[in-house]
Amino acid sequence: MRLNYGQIRGYGGALLVLPQEALDAMNVTDGAVKSLDADAQAASGVVGTTFMNAWAAFVSEWRAFYEDNAGWWTRFASGPAIEDAANEYRQRVIDWRTKFVAAGGTPSTPTPPKPSNPADLLGQAQPILIIGAVVMGLWAAGRIFGK
Repeated sequence: MRLNYGQIRGYGGALLVLPQEALDAMNVTDGAVKSLDADAQAASGVVGTTFMNAWAAFVSEWRAFYEDNAGWWTRFASGPAIEDAANEYRQRVIDWRTKFVAAGGTPSTPTPPKPSNPADLLGQAQPILIIGAVVMGLWAAGRIFGK
């Protein structure tokens, strides 16, 4: 299952995400996936085949997402959606890590950082910035065409 922008919940809201920002979010999540995958492979006898099969499906889904969005032009065209999806996947990795521990596995790395909520200062300022841009545009139009 591939995530599209309409399926992503709890994240998002950025009007502009640079390709490198989307890649950074993808790489943080990819590191978490690789780390947990190595731990899961090492503990496959402990956590059982049901966990391993479900985890393998998730890893396959993540790798397909990463490969589909690895190109600069793709991230340029869909930066906010890609960053949001990478953050959603990161939250899912955190959830998988919890399941891994519950199944008897021992992670070798700390819990990955939770995805940041875009209700940060820039996220809160975006409506103000948009209104300011509209007002400035109207003012400039009045100055140019009002003569």
